[in-house]
Amino acid sequence: MTRSLTRASPRITPLRIPTAAGTFDAVAAGPEGGPKVLLLHGFPQSGRQWDHQLDRLAAAGYRAVAPDQRGYSPDVRPTAVEDYWLDYAVDDAVAMADAMGWHRFDLVGHDLGAAVAWIAAARYARRVRSLTALSFPHLGAFAGALRTDPAQQRMAKAMLDQRPTAPAPALNWYLANDFMGYDQRVTVPTSFIAGTKDPFIASSGVMATCTWVAAQYDLQYLAGVGHDIPGEAAETTSLLLRRHLDLTARGVAGRDRGR
Repeated sequence: MTRSLTRASPRITPLRIPTAAGTFDAVAAGPEGGPKVLLLHGFPQSGRQWDHQLDRLAAAGYRAVAPDQRGYSPDVRPTAVEDYWLDYAVDDAVAMADAMGWHRFDLVGHDLGAAVAWIAAARYARRVRSLTALSFPHLGAFAGALRTDPAQQRMAKAMLDQRPTAPAPALNWYLANDFMGYDQRVTVPTSFIAGTKDPFIASSGVMATCTWVAAQYDLQYLAGVGHDIPGEAAETTSLLLRRHLDLTARGVAGRDRGR
């Protein structure tokens, strides 16, 4: 379970985001005019997973929004398993950005939210200013590890074995996806945060992820941290995220001035 230090933070407020797929519940923090950050939660959590990061980003002047994704928001719970393909979740993320009037935004994802974020960043490089992925490698690296690394094969089985404890709609994320075939490289500044004690993700996929990023890339491999990085290492996550966003913002501003 995610541990948060900021559940009662007055900076965090509820938000509803209407899209063609339905209305997503979300939590938001920070000034409307600040740089935009969309945070996608993991399985089987919710936007409240990001409370600590929302609070810290808001204090730094960012506008940060963390939605409850497809299968978690009550108004967006389709019944067909195929409606939980990662591609639809990618479309959801972009549709939410559109609904909020965000042309450019930074994208953050954990676990399956990171899988969505990797795909979205690769497909929508003109929209996504930077990517921060936690606990899930680029899908190309993950697929390679699944094919060749017995450790990852064992870990994947352990990941699947935990599914029955999750809410029924959320299970469809696993039933609908094999995580194969996503081989587009990411071309935006990327930070990947992984834990050395993650019981579900082997080091082979973590270390191979750099080959799938054709841009500024930073790997933070946190010693002694497991899969739930935003909860287990909340302060460290917030600091690393803020640093990556600030560095990216300065880099983008510098490129713009050079034009």
